[in-house]
Formats: sequence, C-alpha cells, structure tokens
Amino acid sequence: MIHIPKYGTINLHSGPLPKYRGGSPLNWQIINNEKYIGLCVIKINEKIDSGFMITKDKFKLKNNHTIKDVHAIVNKKFENLVLKAIKYLKINKKFIKISKTNSNYFKQRKPQDGQIIWDKMNNLQVFNLVRAVTKPYPGAFSYYNKKKVLIFKVKTSSKKISGMPGKIEFLNNKKYVKCYKSSIQLIKIHPKIVKKGFFYYKV
Repeated sequence: MIHIPKYGTINLHSGPLPKYRGGSPLNWQIINNEKYIGLCVIKINEKIDSGFMITKDKFKLKNNHTIKDVHAIVNKKFENLVLKAIKYLKINKKFIKISKTNSNYFKQRKPQDGQIIWDKMNNLQVFNLVRAVTKPYPGAFSYYNKKKVLIFKVKTSSKKISGMPGKIEFLNNKKYVKCYKSSIQLIKIHPKIVKKGFFYYKV
C-alpha cells in the first residue's frame, strides 16, 4: 500500500529521528528532559521510522510547557512542514536515508506507565512525568489511603522533608511530597488530600 501513491507515502512523526523511533515521542521527549522538541516528515518504508528524511524542525521546550502546549505547537508546525514535504516530493528532491547510528526505540505509553515511584525519582523526574502525561492524557498517579490519586500539576521545591520518599507534608497551607533526595509541591490533584500521610507504590 505504501508504494501505491505516485510520490510515495509520508509520515508526520512527532520526534527527531533516529533518536526517537517508536510510539509516544512527544511524551518521551518531555519525560527525558530534552531541551528541544524535534519533529519531522519522512517518506516511509516497510520498517518502523526508518525511511527517508524529507524535512524536519525543532523548538525549545520551556519549563512551563505541558504536553497540551507541546501538541499545539507541533500541530501548527506540521501545517508548514507537510506542505514543504509535498513540494520536495514533487520536484524529486534527493533525500537522506535515516541513520541507524544513535537510534533508539520507545514503546507506546499506556495509562499505567504514569505511576510515580517516589523512592527512585527526583523532583525533576516527577515534574517532567506529570507535565508529560497531564490532561488531555490520563495523568500521573500514586496511591494514598488505599485510593488512586491523579496528579495533574506539580512544582519542584527546595523544601527539605524528613522521612521516607512519598511522605506528604503540609507547610503554610501547601502540600509537599518527599522524592528521592528532593521534594515537589502538589498543585493540582484529584481527589484532594486533607491529611498528612504517605503515597505508596502499587504493582
């Protein structure tokens, strides 16, 4: 099927190649704390994200960007990229084969991948995971008092909290959670937490 069209078949891939082959590239770039978000248009073949590079672009990932913000920017940039790609195909421009060097394959993310592991993640890792899977995605989550708590917005913090990772502390009417060697402030969660306690990991 991919060879039926006269000029071939193209794919709008929301990640730089070959570094971000596979699924959920926007989420993974945020989780991995990339400085820039990359995207490209490729002429596909029978293999995964390994055809010819037609055109590409990137933009700076700002600290206040969530996955919703990133999607909006990418969708706008793809409007121009796809027109440019079609133009290049029509004039039979010579394209470069996507390299196998520095190639990575990322799996398609699922809702259960949003669980926060407090004793293994520092506050930056928690912050990036939360903003990478916040709305319109299902959200990051943890467990508190035998209930699943969805975590949609947090902020990194320098507050020092004693005790084990996952401990929830109330300071000046603000909620903080101890991470691995650091802490975060809870900004938007559901349901609300009104008492001190611990988040815990559930397999």
